Amino acid sequence: MNKKKILVLGSIAYDHIMDFDKNFLDAVSIDVENRKYQSVVTASSRVCQFGGTAGNISYHISKLGVHCDIYGSVGKDFISLGYKQHLDKFDNINQILEIYDDLYTAACFVVNDNSKNQMITFHGGALNKNVDFSLKSKIKDPNDYFFAINSVQNVPAMVHFAEELEELNIPFMFDPGQVLPLFSSVDLIRIIRKAKILISNENEFDIIKEKTQLSEEELFDLVPIVIITKGEKGSLVHSKEQNINYVIPCAHVDKVIDPTGAGDGYRSGFLSGLVKGMSLEDACKLGSVIGSFIVQSMGGQSQVYTLEDVKTKFKETYGYIPKELD
Repeated sequence: MNKKKILVLGSIAYDHIMDFDKNFLDAVSIDVENRKYQSVVTASSRVCQFGGTAGNISYHISKLGVHCDIYGSVGKDFISLGYKQHLDKFDNINQILEIYDDLYTAACFVVNDNSKNQMITFHGGALNKNVDFSLKSKIKDPNDYFFAINSVQNVPAMVHFAEELEELNIPFMFDPGQVLPLFSSVDLIRIIRKAKILISNENEFDIIKEKTQLSEEELFDLVPIVIITKGEKGSLVHSKEQNINYVIPCAHVDKVIDPTGAGDGYRSGFLSGLVKGMSLEDACKLGSVIGSFIVQSMGGQSQVYTLEDVKTKFKETYGYIPKELD
């Protein structure tokens, strides 16, 4: 069988995105000695977008013509606020979701200041039920999947899904992201050992090293492929098995409007590139291209682009178009 589907695990959430016209440092009062903190941020704008790591990743995978299945838990507002109808527009996104009528779908409240620093508050809601979600009872044939991504959500669920993916023999990318400080060192090392790919940004990779007490080289020995995204400095892809250690330049953007979901776009492009048969280097470049589309507009799923747009941006940035995109 020619496996072409990606299994997506992570959060499905509503993103409430706001702008603050000053720097957060100007709005903070901290009394360290008495352990007192106060911050008043008055947002100048607010929009509500469809978001969450699993939602964002699936959206951009579908835009690239690849099929994916989302597994997880949502709340009573998943239908009433339009998220289900939004995903229903894409015939290459399959929703395997449990709806909890007594809970809300997860929500993320993001405030961007004038330096593009972000203040984030997250409410898990129904997402916290993912720890009870059984992939093994839902998946009839694990061979349907080319790859999976175990992306950011609550830690117990990520640990649970890593164990199930290993039992099902489905290779997966591990994306611990913002919840890294909540992992125990034991759980973190255990999942990294199970994963085929570890992806993080620079700050997160430093936390991984601190948590695990492992050096960069020791982590490179622990997992076949490591990707470290570095914002405007591009990304690093390392594979000891394939003797690869490339720095990938980032795709140029004219203006950063909102960085929310850019990392999810990178992951979407990268995984879609692998499904299409691209090399690690070209898959990372495709990830960078998709990430560049996202930061130039508001939210993680508002972008409108075609495969031709992707090819044009790829050629503008890297000087060629991979045959897999043609």
